[in-house]
Amino acid sequence: MGVRYGAAAALAVACAGTANQQAIDLLKKLIDDNVDYVRQGALIAMGMLLMQRNEKETPYVAKFREKLFGLSGQKYLSKTTRMGAILAFGLLDAGGRNVTISLMSPGGQRRMGSVIGMAMFWQYWQWYPYLPFISMTFRTTALMGLNEDLEMPKVDFYCNAPKSQFDYPPPEKVAKDDRKSKCIKVELSTSKKAKKRKAERKKAKAEENGEDVAMAEAEKKAEEDKEKAAEEEKEAAEAEKKEEEEKEEPKYHMLPNPSRVTTSQQKTIEATDARYRPVAKKLYGFVMLRDSKPGEETEIVQLKKLSKSGVYGSEPDPPAPFEYLG
Repeated sequence: MGVRYGAAAALAVACAGTANQQAIDLLKKLIDDNVDYVRQGALIAMGMLLMQRNEKETPYVAKFREKLFGLSGQKYLSKTTRMGAILAFGLLDAGGRNVTISLMSPGGQRRMGSVIGMAMFWQYWQWYPYLPFISMTFRTTALMGLNEDLEMPKVDFYCNAPKSQFDYPPPEKVAKDDRKSKCIKVELSTSKKAKKRKAERKKAKAEENGEDVAMAEAEKKAEEDKEKAAEEEKEAAEAEKKEEEEKEEPKYHMLPNPSRVTTSQQKTIEATDARYRPVAKKLYGFVMLRDSKPGEETEIVQLKKLSKSGVYGSEPDPPAPFEYLG
């Protein structure tokens, strides 16, 4: 049992963020193990392997997410397995899907902080507060071009792959709980009689006013059928549009500065701008750009206004100070 758990942890450390198919095949078997803590370790390891992967790049991601939904929602499953599923979810979506686990720097240097964070994380069995140490292993996957003034000029980078191949995974869709609509409603006989009398009075009043009751009911039903048909037509049009977009998707796309660039996407990036050329060959992380036309006007990427909390964009303010009396 301990050997199988250790094997899952070793695969996670060695192959985190790579979606290695051999490691995935091994972990698939451990996920269905009959020992709870082995299943927990396998789920966490699989979450590390599939970070930043979508269904098109790694088809197993969709099935794994469905499995996590099923495991985390089962009330009668052991807490150990459910905890592994929840942690795996957190790893899959860590940092808004903009980070990956990396124990080595892009230049091949060992990141000691990441190594220590990974070692401490796997000690969570001894003390659960060790779990946040995993954040020490995260590395932002981005491409940001900078000029000599450390500003971001408006420039596009060429990606020799379809946009959907490295795009963000689609947001999770939570199925609507329709158990209430399927429940059999019990109605008292007195209520039925009251409703019947009310309908008869309404019908009699309509006849007194010279209204055609049958015609009104028919018009109401026709209107409902028309709305239903319009909704179905709209859904069919959206599905057809989606299929056309998938068929006509170009085999390349342009990335603005700055952009999210995953580890597997780095090999498809090229600098094609005539004015700004990279100083070094690497096209990931911070990329210094040489301006071949320094006399011309430079267009800079404008950042969002700095908020009160000290970050760019619309971030909520921190809560007001309070006294804890618990």
